[in-house]
Amino acid sequence: MVQQSMKMKKFFSFLCSRLPFAVSSSEERKTGAEKKPTSKNQKISCLCNVGSEVSRKKAAGKARKAAKVKAGGEVKEDERGDNNDNDDAMTNRQLRSVASRYRNAPISHDTTICSHGLLEMPFTLLNFVDKFTEVFYAADGGNTLSGSIMRARNATNVEFADVWNDSAKLEIIISCLLSNGTENILDGDYDYAGGIASVARYLHECIAVELKQTQALSAWPKIHQVHEGDIHTLVKFYRKRIPCSCLDEKYKEVRSIPKVGYCYNLQCSFPGVERTKLLYCSRCRCVTYCSRECQKANWTVHQTICDECVVIIDEFEAMQSHNTTIS
Repeated sequence: MVQQSMKMKKFFSFLCSRLPFAVSSSEERKTGAEKKPTSKNQKISCLCNVGSEVSRKKAAGKARKAAKVKAGGEVKEDERGDNNDNDDAMTNRQLRSVASRYRNAPISHDTTICSHGLLEMPFTLLNFVDKFTEVFYAADGGNTLSGSIMRARNATNVEFADVWNDSAKLEIIISCLLSNGTENILDGDYDYAGGIASVARYLHECIAVELKQTQALSAWPKIHQVHEGDIHTLVKFYRKRIPCSCLDEKYKEVRSIPKVGYCYNLQCSFPGVERTKLLYCSRCRCVTYCSRECQKANWTVHQTICDECVVIIDEFEAMQSHNTTIS
């Protein structure tokens, strides 16, 4: 715990040296008019909350071990998510939110340290990050990833409505999360980086679905993959989204690791499977399965959500077609 605290203080020290805390309203980024999320858009986020209803942590560990063995590698017990003995320590550490550590960090003026694309961030956005991450990490052991995200969303919806309705503000917050997660990857803390990546990915999906309306539904399988998947997927996620080359060497180290996806059938005896072998639901494409048998077995659970998602997809495509015809 002491070592982790020192590591995070060091990280937030160089963040402080690059981020002006007091930014007046006139200096905040101006954005064009955007449509406010309607009740349907809010419903979309909830409908896509189709992640596993039980913890996948152990299954994720088994999947990574199996992929490693298949590739002829050696499985290390301290790899991402495999050391369950440290779950309590991890939970306690994560309860200290990003913004709280950020505020308490001593200021450093070392300009040689890369900030990984961190954008200027006003106090209001720091408060948002503080509240969201506090609720997100305050979940007890029985809560799912999607449940934790939606609970944090509900806790910030009213107080920070202006943030949720502004893609530029969300992009600034994403830059903070990516900078934070990148530093944790460089330090070998893949579990923490995975949690931060899932929040960043969710915010990306919110921008696309609710604000820019470029897609009908949030891609929950992709949100789960960065949180519970393999190190290859995690490092690639960050590397594609930061403007620097700080993760190039790390990516070379992990790119041979098979990418892992998950079967959404809760009764599947081995839900972790190589991504190339995953089967998407052909109707909604919101869930994945390891086999046709698992898809059939889970249909009674998935059918209601699938039907509602298909309605939303049809409405979205009709709207897109109408807009194209008008233009």
